[in-house]
Amino acid sequence: GGKVASFNHRGFMTDNGQHVVTKACTAFRGFLDTLGVADSVRWQERLRIPFLAPGGRRHLLTRWDLPAPLHLLPGLLSFDLIPAGERLGLKRVLDAAKATGMEESARTFLAWLRQLGQGERAIRRFWDPLVYAVCNAGSAEIGADMGAWVVREGLCARADALDLGIATVPQA
Repeated sequence: GGKVASFNHRGFMTDNGQHVVTKACTAFRGFLDTLGVADSVRWQERLRIPFLAPGGRRHLLTRWDLPAPLHLLPGLLSFDLIPAGERLGLKRVLDAAKATGMEESARTFLAWLRQLGQGERAIRRFWDPLVYAVCNAGSAEIGADMGAWVVREGLCARADALDLGIATVPQA
């Protein structure tokens, strides 16, 4: 899309766009294979996503050696950047994502999250960083179908699906 670019800022090459790729992005990874540049992505050995909240509070979301979707359960239950009640509500989103398809393209992911009872802290501190990393847009800017895809394919489908890859070369 139009959000992908590299630019030089004060002598530093800066990328804007596909900040990271996940193992769930199978079509994109296939495209990289077709171009012969798949080795230009460095993959995490195991999912490790740092989250930072106002005031400097941190949480490191990691995956465990459990089958999907249980692999993230310990990390989500201990995600203390959002209140315990909102953490328990994350499961509603995981369950709803499994049943949400392309018919949800007219509604935003934000509206869909709110309908599922997600509070502002859960949206700001968990869902928005997640979809920004994958889609380069926040929950108010993407459709519920795309947000549900990120949840379904990234959090629920396979244990390694959300493992991150980072380009080792600038985007042209």
